[in-house]
Amino acid sequence: ECAWHPEFMRIRLNQWIEGLKEDWCVSRQRFFGVPFPVWYSKRAGEKGKLLFAGVAQFPVPPLPATPEGYGREEVTPDTDVMDTWATSSLTPEINAKSLTPNKLFPADVRPQAHEIIRTWAFYTIVKAHLHGGSIPWKNLMISGWCLAADKTKMSKSKGNVVPQVYLIEEKGS
Repeated sequence: ECAWHPEFMRIRLNQWIEGLKEDWCVSRQRFFGVPFPVWYSKRAGEKGKLLFAGVAQFPVPPLPATPEGYGREEVTPDTDVMDTWATSSLTPEINAKSLTPNKLFPADVRPQAHEIIRTWAFYTIVKAHLHGGSIPWKNLMISGWCLAADKTKMSKSKGNVVPQVYLIEEKGS
């Protein structure tokens, strides 16, 4: 239902979806990130039982918090964090805190880079559909890469980028 600009970029999303042959992992084993509100019970008779935060607890940081009815010494928090794209796909809702999904979506346009169609666009489309029964935007405007003078992709790792400070000094912010 979303219009793609350019239209051929829609193929990347379709290929991603059609290529899903197994569950997609939404967790990472990193130090930084949004932790899952999940704990494991240490109580006798239920050791290792999965415990989840109640809806009334959200948002909940699982390290200092505990599931309802449990004390800190009775649980071990899960150490995984959410995939970066699973959390960043919430940016429309976070930026429009007071709006319900039905009033927030569909927005008019989403500009984004082509290499994150399978992540940022995919997660946001799925979440808007599941949470509000809507598409998140009417239009997606997909950008390409900046090219260096030799027509190769500009990249910090290649060392062929123009540091922003020089552009700001020359052109202004």
